[in-house]
Amino acid sequence: MEQREVMEEFGLEIKKQDIVYSDSRQSMMKPDQQSYFIVAKLPADFKSKIVFGNEGLEYLLITLDEYMNRNDAIKKSQDRVLKYLESL
Repeated sequence: MEQREVMEEFGLEIKKQDIVYSDSRQSMMKPDQQSYFIVAKLPADFKSKIVFGNEGLEYLLITLDEYMNRNDAIKKSQDRVLKYLESL
């Protein structure tokens, strides 16, 4: 699994020991590749460490309930979060 996306978009380093859950499936955009969903435990001060790269514009921190009930959320991402929650 690559850390590149999180580093490029948010300037955050995710270490292997931070990962508490991962799931992979066929990519919707590139069917010949895998797509990964990762859940990581971050330190309490992670918000102060966010630095956008050339891709990030803004972020919004919301509760899990708010995300799962958003009409504008990506349904497949909500499904992945639900699968994670069911694994607990």
